[in-house]
Amino acid sequence: MTHPHVVRHGAGVPLIGVHGNGVDHRLLLALDDSLAEGGAWERTYLDLPALVANSLGGLLARNLVAQFGDQVLGLALIAPVVDPDASRRTLPERTVVDRDEELLAELTDADRDEFTGMAVRQTRDSWAALERWALPGVRAADPAAMQRLGADYALGTVPEEGGPTFRGPTLLVAGRQDHVVGYEDQLRLLPHYPRARALVVDAAGHNVHLEQPAIVGAAVADWARRAHPDTPTP
Repeated sequence: MTHPHVVRHGAGVPLIGVHGNGVDHRLLLALDDSLAEGGAWERTYLDLPALVANSLGGLLARNLVAQFGDQVLGLALIAPVVDPDASRRTLPERTVVDRDEELLAELTDADRDEFTGMAVRQTRDSWAALERWALPGVRAADPAAMQRLGADYALGTVPEEGGPTFRGPTLLVAGRQDHVVGYEDQLRLLPHYPRARALVVDAAGHNVHLEQPAIVGAAVADWARRAHPDTPTP
């Protein structure tokens, strides 16, 4: 099966979705309905080369805003990479808040390893979301390319340093139990985004929007309304 490199939904003002490491555009399609609630957006999802983490798209988006902020209406960051150097990240302890042993016994060894290696909520609904939105991209990724490109993906400069402050509507979502990129480093970005709303979601890891879809979906829909040019500025 051949997967498209660009997927477009709806019509209206352009909105670009940028995924992260080892997955593809489908990971962000889980938020498509929430974005549609926020107004007339032409939602474009790009397939990028696999790099280091599924939140790498957040790092790239921050860099785009730093360079082209006056052309960007708004910025939504879902569990973004802050520091490309994993050894410098502030991370919580690995935690599992809910575990369905019967479900885990039903999974293949490969699926169980993929699921339990990331999920904080190891439940049927969490597995269903991962299987639908994340695993197709994970299985389609090229491990050798990921390893090669992931050896060094630092940008050279911190996006927020030295550039103008981004004053567009911004959303920052982090999982309280995210052991991949954490949540504390993300909160340190807030001074650079004066119109940011931050949400740290309990019982959620790196795939925060898959483990807590109702909470994150509502936040994304609110951001989409705030960012759309037809919405009056409060």
